[in-house]
Amino acid sequence: MENLVGYARRNALVPIPDVASWDDLNAHLLAWCEQERRRLADRWVSEAAALRPLPPVGFRSALTRLAPVSPSSLVQVDRNRYFVPGCYVGRTLLVRVFTERIEAWDGDTLVAEHGRRYGRGETAMRIEH
Repeated sequence: MENLVGYARRNALVPIPDVASWDDLNAHLLAWCEQERRRLADRWVSEAAALRPLPPVGFRSALTRLAPVSPSSLVQVDRNRYFVPGCYVGRTLLVRVFTERIEAWDGDTLVAEHGRRYGRGETAMRIEH
């Protein structure tokens, strides 16, 4: 990525374009990008033919871990504890850690969901569980 930024800077901004405003600079950069796109179009055709199709299900951007359920119906994730229903005590659940939430799964069944805690030693409980 950094090499691409350097490439664009060297090729689109050297010498420094004589523009009067940000809008003019954006128009200059857009024109340069379109010129590059047309120049490299034949390469994209050959690359696109070699790409695999996208999967039918979107990528789930979460860390996935196995977490044992403690005798007090808690799973521990990143130094915090999250309550799950008592029927899962002694079992190991799959935990998906997203930036904003924690999901606990037993096979294909979502058994608990909590807002993610970022402190230490916090316990998240929901009365519904």
